[in-house]
Amino acid sequence: MPAASRNALTEFIFRIHPWVYRRTGGRVGGRMGKAPILLLNTRGRKSGLPRTNGVMYLQHGDAWAIAASWAGEPKHPAWYLNLMAHPDTTIEVGGQGVYPYRSPDTQRHACSVQFQWTSHLPLRREPQPVS
Repeated sequence: MPAASRNALTEFIFRIHPWVYRRTGGRVGGRMGKAPILLLNTRGRKSGLPRTNGVMYLQHGDAWAIAASWAGEPKHPAWYLNLMAHPDTTIEVGGQGVYPYRSPDTQRHACSVQFQWTSHLPLRREPQPVS
């Protein structure tokens, strides 16, 4: 059974979320429960059209870390594939502005972020692959 269900309602929410987030400076749509949300602006890997996705993030020093996960599914989300095809992208964090995206320079940095990220997540019974 899929971890996430996509239907007309969820598609509608995904489409209006960036608009609401921007209009309110992240006050509405800037959190999912206690987890903060940022907007990731990419270009479609096939179409080249602009795409915006709300993703949970972890503050890591003066940077933001995001996890490429589609609600526990064993595949990458579309925004990750878009990001790999077109790394020239930006993020929006609340009303703080738009920042250019920069991937981590070292594996050590990625491991420290992963440790901090997983320490904030609820425990799961089965191991989850990390790619």
